[in-house]
Amino acid sequence: MKKVFSILLALAVVLGLSLAAMPVGAELAPPTVELSNPIGEELSDYTITFHNPQILKGDDGDYIDVHFPVGTDITGIGVVTVTILPATAVAVTPQVFNNNIRLVLDAGEIIEKCDYVEIVVPDVLNPEPCYHVLQLGTSNQPMVESASYKIYLIELSLLPGWNLISLPGIPEDTAIAAVLKDLIDRAALDPTFTFKVYYYDCTTWYAYNNGSYASLTTMTECRAYWIWVSAAATFKVKGIWYPLPPGPPLKKCYHECWNMVGFTSNVDRDPFVPSGVPAAYMETLTPPGSVFYILGWDATGQVWDPILGADQLIVGQGYWMTFIADACFAPPPPGA
Repeated sequence: MKKVFSILLALAVVLGLSLAAMPVGAELAPPTVELSNPIGEELSDYTITFHNPQILKGDDGDYIDVHFPVGTDITGIGVVTVTILPATAVAVTPQVFNNNIRLVLDAGEIIEKCDYVEIVVPDVLNPEPCYHVLQLGTSNQPMVESASYKIYLIELSLLPGWNLISLPGIPEDTAIAAVLKDLIDRAALDPTFTFKVYYYDCTTWYAYNNGSYASLTTMTECRAYWIWVSAAATFKVKGIWYPLPPGPPLKKCYHECWNMVGFTSNVDRDPFVPSGVPAAYMETLTPPGSVFYILGWDATGQVWDPILGADQLIVGQGYWMTFIADACFAPPPPGA
């Protein structure tokens, strides 16, 4: 972890980002954590990647804590590998206590602000799939945990033919090249696999045709999208569940016409499991009664599926909704 890049240090000095320059009592930002491999029933290496929000210094006694849920077996954990991506790595012997491990930086070791850090913890086991909570501690800052700021890889499955989907989480990067990277990569490797994406905004159709045509350049939460695939496929979107720190997303508004609508999950969880939208979501519609008719899509039968009530709406699926007036949804609080 002995990493001192002159460019980063110069930038830190210019921008006033050094730890010493921070005002006393300033709050340490939470680490942005990328989670993709749950702890399961077999002993396995568990990888944690986080975007460091503040300079960590061994000379200041700074440390990294990984808190595992009750039931996690970490008795077999040995040396933990910490890597400043892409290549600077060091082996660390963790301090183990209860369900937690502490990684203490050695004197002279520095993890710069904005560095991506990968931690590989060997031989972790849990009877139920679960994830950690990451905390960073510094000599003059309170510990801040990542629990409310988890970034997940949300996986969606597509059937051959037409699929009407929505993004159940808020994508970290809304560029279509980022959201559909898995499909784009597959099409590049397999010429028999093709896909198309369409979105309609009341007046205009936008399309993304396997990369050859792209009037559709972004994909966001609370919208629905037609995706046609030549074969069954899955893709993962890096994103965050509701709420989006530091507060809930802004209300989502639609026009007096047919709209392509999706719903964001208000449950913080991973992996994504399709679930019904709580009635509280539809009850936030302003003005009330603005939705006149709702159509869903049965991708298995490739047929329309009229929706008769809010209890039939599913996070991750998309819907055509006709509004008789401009209206807005205000996503309900988590768990509502």
